[in-house]
Amino acid sequence: MIAARTDPSEARKADKAEKAQAGEVQALADDGLPAPGTFEVVVREWLTTQHEVKVSFGHAERTHIRLEQDAFPWIGRRPVGEIEPPELPACLRRIEARGAIETAHRVKDACGQVLRNAIAIGLCQRATRRPT
Repeated sequence: MIAARTDPSEARKADKAEKAQAGEVQALADDGLPAPGTFEVVVREWLTTQHEVKVSFGHAERTHIRLEQDAFPWIGRRPVGEIEPPELPACLRRIEARGAIETAHRVKDACGQVLRNAIAIGLCQRATRRPT
């Protein structure tokens, strides 16, 4: 390591931090909670920091319920930076299939706001494409 100009102490610290983070993520998963950086965690943060301060309590609560029921089961546990463009339209088609067209539009709008916010704060590089 020294010949490769790598500090062994720093390498051990980095390895220890990586193992600690993996342990924390596993502990959250064991408790049924989402890991940091997942779509669900980003949505919950966006709801409290951005959405709730701009809209009424009832509107924010309805948005939360829609996302919890219609988006989290399919993309909630995925890291926000790894969500691929076809995943959101597939999620929206499930909502449309049960005849809840307006709900699908509202979920699409909320997910778009969340993904744009995630791009702005550096959690992902691009948003998923809007369904046509």
